[in-house]
Amino acid sequence: MKLSKMGASNEPKDLLYFQNLVPGTSDSPFIDRYKKECLDDNDPDNEQRKSLLDEYPPILSFHPQQKKKFYEDEARMCSFCCGGVLTSDNGLKNIDNYMYSNNSGKLYEGSAANIKSQLQEEARQEKFGSAEQNQRMTEINQFSAVVDQREKNSAPAMTNAATQKQSSTLNPLKTDLKPRDADS
Repeated sequence: MKLSKMGASNEPKDLLYFQNLVPGTSDSPFIDRYKKECLDDNDPDNEQRKSLLDEYPPILSFHPQQKKKFYEDEARMCSFCCGGVLTSDNGLKNIDNYMYSNNSGKLYEGSAANIKSQLQEEARQEKFGSAEQNQRMTEINQFSAVVDQREKNSAPAMTNAATQKQSSTLNPLKTDLKPRDADS
């Protein structure tokens, strides 16, 4: 994934970046609230930050003090899932850091495994076979599907490079001509 609107060298260094995976579109109430709460017209980086919202999925950028407050407020209002990204001169790199809410008012933050573990523990605490437990299991499956899709979308570049290297080294039809040793 590349930054299409700006290069990493032009980006503000103190911002934290998260891809909005759910709802995942730039024309959602979630993004509208982000614009209202986190984008200040007086911020010199405002145009660059707005341009990241045009990516698919949209990329939210936060000053450190904005992130926690925004996500805590959103956890009380809606379901969402955002995955952390790092910037470099080569573009964006997904990292295993998520912000997740199932619209329960609780904010889950951390690695995918950590969030799944928390959701599984909550499911275990519900009465076996209850609607609440089934709801928790559905949430676990939905979160897992979003994470799996994100990993799958970022994996082909790595997989293709590894496959190409492996296939070029194991190709029996590709031969390198070497001079014969005089001893043979």
